[in-house]
Amino acid sequence: MADPSSASAAASCRKSQDSNTFGTYCSSAEGRYFRAVAVCKNGREVRGQQWKRVGSGSWSWAYCTQVNSSLSWGYAEIGN
Repeated sequence: MADPSSASAAASCRKSQDSNTFGTYCSSAEGRYFRAVAVCKNGREVRGQQWKRVGSGSWSWAYCTQVNSSLSWGYAEIGN
């Protein structure tokens, strides 16, 4: 499976993560909104609850604990 973050290669996003949580903030991107997507070790994906506006200064967080798992990796999902 391809890394979905490659679809948003034009985005300028920072990320933060620990063993259970993935967070991201995008200062520029092709879309107007973004949210964090955590890919969990049990194969499930968890998305941040709300879309955040690009450049707003707000972070989006996704938690693998919601699906009783821990974090494998994560990416920023970009939307319009």
